[in-house]
Amino acid sequence: EETEKKLKRDNIEWMNINKPPQNENLKDIKIGIVDEVDQISFQSNKKFRIIDGDKLIVEGNENEQWSINRDMSEYKIYKNDNLIKTIKTNNNLKIESKNDESIFIIYDIAYGQGYFWAGSEDRQYRGNFELYTLNSKKFNLINKINMAEYLYSVVPAEMPALWPLEALKAQTIAARSYTLRHLNRHLEDGYNLCDSVHCAAYHGIKSEHDKSNKAVNETLKEAAYYNGRVIDAVFSSNCGGYCESSEDVWGNKHEYLSGVSTMIEEKYNFPLSPSKLNNWLKSSPPSYSNGELTFNNIYRWTKTIDIDFIKEKFEIDVLKNIIVKERSKGGSVKSVEIKGRQNGTNKDVIRTVDKDYIRSSLGGLRSNRFIIDKIYNREGNISKLVVYGAGWGHNVGMDQSAAAAMAEKGYNYKEIIKFFYKDSDISNYNLQ
Repeated sequence: EETEKKLKRDNIEWMNINKPPQNENLKDIKIGIVDEVDQISFQSNKKFRIIDGDKLIVEGNENEQWSINRDMSEYKIYKNDNLIKTIKTNNNLKIESKNDESIFIIYDIAYGQGYFWAGSEDRQYRGNFELYTLNSKKFNLINKINMAEYLYSVVPAEMPALWPLEALKAQTIAARSYTLRHLNRHLEDGYNLCDSVHCAAYHGIKSEHDKSNKAVNETLKEAAYYNGRVIDAVFSSNCGGYCESSEDVWGNKHEYLSGVSTMIEEKYNFPLSPSKLNNWLKSSPPSYSNGELTFNNIYRWTKTIDIDFIKEKFEIDVLKNIIVKERSKGGSVKSVEIKGRQNGTNKDVIRTVDKDYIRSSLGGLRSNRFIIDKIYNREGNISKLVVYGAGWGHNVGMDQSAAAAMAEKGYNYKEIIKFFYKDSDISNYNLQ
């Protein structure tokens, strides 16, 4: 594996990139790539410079292997494993190329920490880099790019790049607005946003696609605003037929996130009665959320919950009942009550689970909008739970599946944005 990695690094296949539109006064942005490291290794496809403050330290050529180590308040700079410079400094180092078609490849970028699919890979990036000095031993690695270059990577990571262009444009407006709204989330770390889903998944050039790049370029500085302030343009994969209000789901009220139905037939007046909700969730009525591009088993889905998982989770040896205590306007569950007998005793206990904890507490549901069929044994205790659910995600803001279906029906991106973010306006972020 190490031999294969070395061969790839000795013969890098540089990706092709298209330059963003020039002279457009695009907002610059700093993205945290890795935190608290003492070493990085990299190459560039163009000539570059390493700078300490305003002082030129070293110049590098294309297709050379470089690394920088930090220890004892010193940066040691290596070319092809040979030490060529040692500088004692607490300044930040900059790695810059004057060529606007330059690419840097950073070795061994870790991803998926804490998940079963965790690993590391070499990644190619646009823009320049900064080593943000933390102390005598560590630094954060930061990618310095403009807003368009950032969104070239982010948009196709959030929505399939082969979906309709108008849906991709709507996703771009949502992503750009969300970025502007949360821009300084990591200022104390020396950058604006991180590269993980905590902010938005940013994987450099490998995520880019010509079609989503086109969506970015054709909406270049546009963002969505409400009453003069950029909106918190949240979105989810599929709302199951009704996008909830932010107040109902998270408790924070935004007029532009007041909830909207994506049902095509007008006979559904939310909130639905218990019997109508039951029928709605157990059927698959026409909705923009269930278009031709909607992935299987997300508009409507079923799941059998492992009773042993519930017993272990809530420390009970008998499950007597599970009751939905409260629902939102669109039918999403806000509170669930678990009744059972405590392990090793005859004592009855009641456990309550609310909001964001519900999905994981019931074994990993796709959304909080569901009904439960309960099967009881002869002793009157629950032996099986079958869940009928709708949607995937938190169900607030733009429904990506519905946006794609609406685009296929002829809606343009501005109409899609206004549909999901009530009374919002799209305007140039430089004019706000």
